[in-house]
Amino acid sequence: MGSGDICIMNLASSHSLKVVDPQAIVFNIGIEATEMESGTFKNIYRSTSFLGNFLREKEDLDYLYFPSNGSLRLAQLIQTMLTTHARKSAGMPFLLASEVMQLLGELVDLNEYSYWGVNNRVMELLDFVEKHYATVSLAELAQEFNYSESYLSRFVKKQTGQQISKIIMGKKMEKAGLLLQNTDLSVNEIALEVGYQSYSHFHKIFKKWYRQTPNDYRQHYSPEIAMN
Repeated sequence: MGSGDICIMNLASSHSLKVVDPQAIVFNIGIEATEMESGTFKNIYRSTSFLGNFLREKEDLDYLYFPSNGSLRLAQLIQTMLTTHARKSAGMPFLLASEVMQLLGELVDLNEYSYWGVNNRVMELLDFVEKHYATVSLAELAQEFNYSESYLSRFVKKQTGQQISKIIMGKKMEKAGLLLQNTDLSVNEIALEVGYQSYSHFHKIFKKWYRQTPNDYRQHYSPEIAMN
């Protein structure tokens, strides 16, 4: 798993945590089976969604893997959960349960998951996208990794739950967000930096991805830069 990835185990799975990177932070949430079957989370457990079917072991699979997609909403929810857990107040268990419910609901809506997870070959591909996100295309990836474009698309989708085009777009948006937060580059300069020749197209994609304009994003996360 990489930064921002989420994995859900079914109720019968035995598992343990192994942190490969000593700098990594792993957030492990444990939910009792009774809370799923007849308690707080019973509506999700009994639902006909892919998550409900998985939790009831209808597919005889051990885990669901959700790759990081740069979702600001998911990142905010996880941060809220960490903050709530640290409070140690009387209301903490109830607040935390509602936040976990929100997280599961967001994952169902996102509908991007895999039963296999990322293997070493896909990690190599994702590393290549990380280095060349501004210019890389499906055709270039297929040539670089010696696959046909159609096979590469199916392979990545199976392993990550995401279309390769969305993975590339997510990396562009992630980098654009960081540049807006940490530099005083103009929005047009940032658009060019992350691979968009058209400012209007970048603006449209960014607003759809983050649900706010680049200028609003910068104002929210780096007001001192926005004022300059």
